[in-house]
Amino acid sequence: MFEEGQDAPTWGVYYEGPSPLRGTPEQGLMRVLSEPPSAKTLAALELIQPQLTRPHERVLAAVAWERQMSSATARMHAAVSSATTPDPGGLPEELLGVEVGLAMRKSTNAADALISFSHTVVDQLPVMFGLLERGDATPQHAKVLYHETLDLDLELVRRVDDEVSPRAANLTAPAFRRAVRRAVAALDPDLDRRRHEKAKREQTGAKLYPGRDGMATVAVTMPTPDAVATVDEINRRAEAMRQPEDDRTHGQRQVDALHDALFGPASSLTPVGGDGAAAPAPRRGRRADVVVTIDFDSLIGWRDLPGEMHGIGPVPAQAVRDLLQREGTTIRRMVYDPVKGVLLDLGKSYPVDGFLRELLDFRDVTCRFPGCTRNAIWCDGEHCDAFPEGATSCANCGLMCRRHHRHKTFDGFNYERPVPHTGETVWTTPLGFVYRQKPATYDPTGADTGDTTFEGRRARSEIPDDPDPPSA
Repeated sequence: MFEEGQDAPTWGVYYEGPSPLRGTPEQGLMRVLSEPPSAKTLAALELIQPQLTRPHERVLAAVAWERQMSSATARMHAAVSSATTPDPGGLPEELLGVEVGLAMRKSTNAADALISFSHTVVDQLPVMFGLLERGDATPQHAKVLYHETLDLDLELVRRVDDEVSPRAANLTAPAFRRAVRRAVAALDPDLDRRRHEKAKREQTGAKLYPGRDGMATVAVTMPTPDAVATVDEINRRAEAMRQPEDDRTHGQRQVDALHDALFGPASSLTPVGGDGAAAPAPRRGRRADVVVTIDFDSLIGWRDLPGEMHGIGPVPAQAVRDLLQREGTTIRRMVYDPVKGVLLDLGKSYPVDGFLRELLDFRDVTCRFPGCTRNAIWCDGEHCDAFPEGATSCANCGLMCRRHHRHKTFDGFNYERPVPHTGETVWTTPLGFVYRQKPATYDPTGADTGDTTFEGRRARSEIPDDPDPPSA
């Protein structure tokens, strides 16, 4: 280490060997492509790139940069694998994974997927990892091998890696996938049946995916024969709904047919004929809790700033106004700070206990763990200062998804509230990293609920009421 007061060394890239600018750019690129990616080849590419003037040189440069990226990706996965491998007596793998996810700005699901992939490609797929590190395969090839060998015995995974991975250097990712599937089928003919049975248990269900322009996708996953039959029946009913002067698209009739099947026959959601300006007709028996916030001026049509559907995202102002014409819609007054955008008051209509929960839903919007965007309505109520010493109040309570609630309660993650009523939280992880989670804001130009700022690292002695983290 450098002593205090000493001049720090100047950092730079030392390039050993003939200058990459010797000869033509093409010759320099061919020298780069003949070597494994490294700091040296990276420096050479940075020197060569400004000299490129011909199309074929730019193509060679793209190949060289891709090889550099593949190598860097391999080393990133090795670093993730190392960072999430527990030391004796240290944090367990799950909590190390949370630390890595926070530091890399990953959602919980994305961090879990990254860590699983990193451990597999580093520890179980050494041939593919070597190809990736040398730039002879791409991350897409590695992901193909990873996904196609899931649920395969480790011994067979390594055989597929040994026998098929070298082909990645000469195959596109789709062609490589076919080669891997053939090898897997030859080694374990029963795997497809086991995967199908597992998928029926674990993947069957319906999910909502937010889209753009005030739209969303409902995806229903089921066995293929059932899916084909379902779509055929929706199409049959959609065609049966066709009427003279029907301006609806086939897709609109499909959705109307689905809604009729779920909620009972009624007037269509999509107006038949006209320019689409008619109000949607209410559906009897239809019940869904949809929370949308919008400023008053846009609600009454004086301007058209989008609303925010909780858990989904922005929706057009007109779509919010259309909701008012549906049976069962209610309006609640909200007051928020005009500078900070945080919720200050919510019009009451329920007893205090129910109202507090609803106030937290509107104030927090999502789980208050850094970077987590799970909808508040699916989260647990949580006391910053533990109950019964801590009050059950807006200032002391917040919302967290079950996973992050358990991390806070049992795993050494803790937080403080600089301004209690806003919901802003400052988290400290078991390794001492500090993250500030901004409060949710109803100002369209304000912070997003997932905005998180990394504020450095505390020594353990500086962490208030710091519990000992669980050991592996």
